[in-house]
Amino acid sequence: VYIPYAMCSLPTIKEEKIQSLTKPLKIAYSVQSLSDEPTSSDAIKAIKSIVSYLKAMGHEVIEDAPAIDIVKLFHFYYTTCLVETGRNLANFKDQSDRVLCKALGDLAWLSYKIGPQISAYEYSGMLKDQDILIEQNAKFYQNYDLFLTPTTISVAPKQTECALPQTLKNLLSNLQSMSIREQRDVAIQAFDNTYRWTPFTQLMNLTGDPAISLPVYETINGLPIGVQISSLKGNEYRLLQVAKDFEEHGLLKTHIVSL
Repeated sequence: VYIPYAMCSLPTIKEEKIQSLTKPLKIAYSVQSLSDEPTSSDAIKAIKSIVSYLKAMGHEVIEDAPAIDIVKLFHFYYTTCLVETGRNLANFKDQSDRVLCKALGDLAWLSYKIGPQISAYEYSGMLKDQDILIEQNAKFYQNYDLFLTPTTISVAPKQTECALPQTLKNLLSNLQSMSIREQRDVAIQAFDNTYRWTPFTQLMNLTGDPAISLPVYETINGLPIGVQISSLKGNEYRLLQVAKDFEEHGLLKTHIVSL
């Protein structure tokens, strides 16, 4: 039985639904970053180009976004990452910390150390917040067929740009001497540093709503930027219809770029 507000419930999608679009859609869009990192001009241009196309094709496109508590959203997302990744790495507990610290990435190491300390009481409270978030998003999609945002705030960063600063790395090496609260503060700083590049995807990660990233724009240097299109659970076919429409009209930039 399909339950729209249930995260893990999904209806069967019949093949005949994955056809070309046959009617105008009502689409919301936003370029407002949910992180402190501002959305780049290229990511904004990518959205504007698609908004212009969608309007020309007869769709109703309105600048709007779900009303969500950004602080609570990221707190829950980070905590989920710590718990789930930490649990997945639990089988390595017989290895020495020295070996694991070198073998794991920084965020995985943080999760391995901090995840087991997060109580079921705290986590269950956030699951309740997740239910509220799912319901809020479902109500938003009562007014819109689709929600359009950049996929990332800019082109893919260089590896040196997304690496943790040395000050944070130093804190990671001293986790054992910190209180639980201090460790959590370090984790938040580390996640903030990494996920500032992708502040548009966490909402769908937590609600379970379907989303698709389509490569529709290139910078003057030939670097790609995608747009993310999401919808209510059960409307996966709608995302495939839009992707098919973009492909048929030559909007997808899928050639290989030499760097």
